[in-house]
Amino acid sequence: MKTLKYLLFLCAISTYSMAGWAQTTYNYTGSTNCPYDDITGTGNCSSKFLGKTIKMRVASIDGTKVTFEISKCDDGSTFSQGSTLYIKESSGDASISQVVCGTIDVFQYPNGSIVGKTTVSFPLWMDHTSGSRQYCGVIVGTTDRYYTNVLTVTAS
Repeated sequence: MKTLKYLLFLCAISTYSMAGWAQTTYNYTGSTNCPYDDITGTGNCSSKFLGKTIKMRVASIDGTKVTFEISKCDDGSTFSQGSTLYIKESSGDASISQVVCGTIDVFQYPNGSIVGKTTVSFPLWMDHTSGSRQYCGVIVGTTDRYYTNVLTVTAS
């Protein structure tokens, strides 16, 4: 009888402890259309970023892994110049001008590695358990800079 009470006690503790382990889920918001306007960065840069060139979308969300894809706005064409692709991250309600100049590069394709591709996919593992983070793709070419739409990933 004593053993049975002990086992029931352990089951009760396990059930109570597990109830507090809610898993964080992620969802995203934001337009997947091409940004229309050219912009000038703010914050630590004042570079001009060209719109109407690249766009970003969320291809999948699997647990904490969010897979993004970047492609050119004129669907089907390939990236043709030696460029470096950066993924910028910002938390809070930063403007697009702040996000493109952000100092947090969460992902980078080295110079020239995107040439010939129609779509560039990359996974990011989310580590925030509440709130939102914004993501934007930036391509730095030999003469120009381009930016994608901003997507917001929210943890709940």
